[in-house]
Amino acid sequence: VDLDFLAAGETITFSYTVTATDSQGATASEVVSFTLIGSNDAPTLSVVDAAPILEVAGDSSAQDLRGTGLV
Repeated sequence: VDLDFLAAGETITFSYTVTATDSQGATASEVVSFTLIGSNDAPTLSVVDAAPILEVAGDSSAQDLRGTGLV
């Protein structure tokens, strides 16, 4: 996405719904949002309210984790 149109101090927010599916077909979804602030400096990134992925039980090396999408 070309965001050169953002002037210093202008903002744009993106929100995506991310869904994880386990090997049993169970799913969990969460909305992930981030805001970009225009500037004339190098880009920066910050994460608010980040939560870890927790294993319920079993062998984590046997799980098939995948991510898809475009940013």
